[in-house]
Amino acid sequence: MTSLLSRSAAWLFVGLFLVSSAAFAADDVWTKHASENFVIYTASSDGKATKVLEHLERVRRGYAYMLDVELGGEQPVNVLLFKSQKEYLTYAPTETSAGYYTQILGQDFIVIADFTERVERVLNHEYFHLYARHQKFDWPTWANEGFAGYFSTLKLTNKTLEVGHPIEAHAR
Repeated sequence: MTSLLSRSAAWLFVGLFLVSSAAFAADDVWTKHASENFVIYTASSDGKATKVLEHLERVRRGYAYMLDVELGGEQPVNVLLFKSQKEYLTYAPTETSAGYYTQILGQDFIVIADFTERVERVLNHEYFHLYARHQKFDWPTWANEGFAGYFSTLKLTNKTLEVGHPIEAHAR
């Protein structure tokens, strides 16, 4: 019963979010797209939604390979993708944020601004927070953010997996 109540409350949150978004941008139509492990809600293009889903599936497989962990059995992760940084800022925790991870009533949410190269790194960063929560890491904030920053540099191709590149903004 609690699980049903939690799921209902989480979907109510998503519904209220989408309705309030529609009020701000009446021209926007929010659509739902899904992959094996992620569900994305967006007013952005179908192409961007597909790119985000493909990227997140690659990141998930990269984590499974790098960290030698068996990932599976979880509920799909909900992703809210905005069309622009400007639209996202209405829901952002800070003015400089490009994305964040949160868990509401047992449901995972990654919220991101428009999918760009910068936001791709943010998406990697937020996926680490999701992974850390599911692994029940109990680290101080500085360690959690440090590892998320490290894994934000994750670069995946069909044949290679790289992580640990310098972050230009941090180097300055």
